[in-house]
Amino acid sequence: IIRLTFGVFYSPVNPGRFIEPPADPYGRFLKLREVMSSIGVCQAMVYKLMHREHMPFPRPVKIGRASLWVESEVVAWKTKIVEEGSRGLFH
Repeated sequence: IIRLTFGVFYSPVNPGRFIEPPADPYGRFLKLREVMSSIGVCQAMVYKLMHREHMPFPRPVKIGRASLWVESEVVAWKTKIVEEGSRGLFH
């Protein structure tokens, strides 16, 4: 697989055939507003959820001055909340 500019990949075995780029196992980074929208809570609640003992919300990673959440960690947390069911998000 050889990468061209702008994220375009092509196959060296089959020249001229474009292929999908390799999948990123972690997904992308999410800004706070995207996290809030994704889980349906306000900023204060995001930070409160990070300090819970039972199923705490993932902490952000720092990249420069930005705090960003790893998409796969947010999705995994949401999956646990759905599977937990009766304990719910705010118990």
